[in-house]
Amino acid sequence: MRNAKAKMIEGTFDKLQDILRSVFLVPGYVKDLGGSAEENEVDERELHRLAAAGKLLTFWEFARVLMKAMDYYNKERSHRGVLKEWKGRPKPKQATPMDALRVCYAAGWRPGPVSREAIDLIFLPRARRTVDRGRITFQNEFYEHETLVGLNGTRVECRHDPLDPGWVMVFRDGRYLCTAKPVEYSSMKDRELASRKIAEKARIRKGFINEYRRYTSGIPDFRRFSEVPAVEKAAALIGKDRKKRLEERKEVSAPSDEEVLSGVERIENYRPAPMRPIFASKWDRYRWILEQEAEGHGPADEDLEFKADFEASMDEDARDYWQVYKEGLAMQEAVK
Repeated sequence: MRNAKAKMIEGTFDKLQDILRSVFLVPGYVKDLGGSAEENEVDERELHRLAAAGKLLTFWEFARVLMKAMDYYNKERSHRGVLKEWKGRPKPKQATPMDALRVCYAAGWRPGPVSREAIDLIFLPRARRTVDRGRITFQNEFYEHETLVGLNGTRVECRHDPLDPGWVMVFRDGRYLCTAKPVEYSSMKDRELASRKIAEKARIRKGFINEYRRYTSGIPDFRRFSEVPAVEKAAALIGKDRKKRLEERKEVSAPSDEEVLSGVERIENYRPAPMRPIFASKWDRYRWILEQEAEGHGPADEDLEFKADFEASMDEDARDYWQVYKEGLAMQEAVK
């Protein structure tokens, strides 16, 4: 056993080998991986000689002696590892595993069965992940659980079954939190799934609201409310209602003769403004502005500004031309 992690097991086997050979005088040997080829060859020849002579123990004989050797190891051989875990006082200078067992029994400890689930949990692979908005990412999948919602940004430990990606157990500081499941994506094609996701969302939302109310229900209200007596408030409401009815009556009252004549005149003189065209050139825009003014439609401010700039840039011939054009428009309107 060359692995450093197996040093404890390697040391135990070495002790058992020594007990089998020195205490119980069992023939044979344990092959040394670090031994030379010559040494291994000598041991191999000795093994074949004992086997040919019928002196080697059978399997069950060896198993019986091995159990005795283990019992001897636990009762007679002191162990440094036992002292490291010793709980009683005073602490002895040396102790065997059986001595430690007696102390534990005296303290009330009793052996008990370990469930299959606990054994599986001990040997499950582990990984560290960070909670992100109630979810954790594990092996390119999102896993979620309601317990993780309040742990955003927290590092947790995940234990999983490599053969079953349908769940991940989540632990924090060695304490079990929940079993997260893969995120189930909704689809409008699956009505049953969509209905279940909607109901789940409503349930979670209601849970948040109830939790918020539970936390805030005991907080006193420091706002300052009205101190006017209820009778005065009722009187104020009645007065306000009367005032509103009077204003409504004024609004629906018959108009005067002057208002009627003014309205008729506005209707008769109403001329809808034509739609503003898209101009191909500055000349077209200027001509359109002149026509609007001749028909009595007031151009917009931006059109008046354009008109002033355009007229300022005209030469003498252009002014004469447009003056004649304006006079023609005036004559047309007079004929109408």
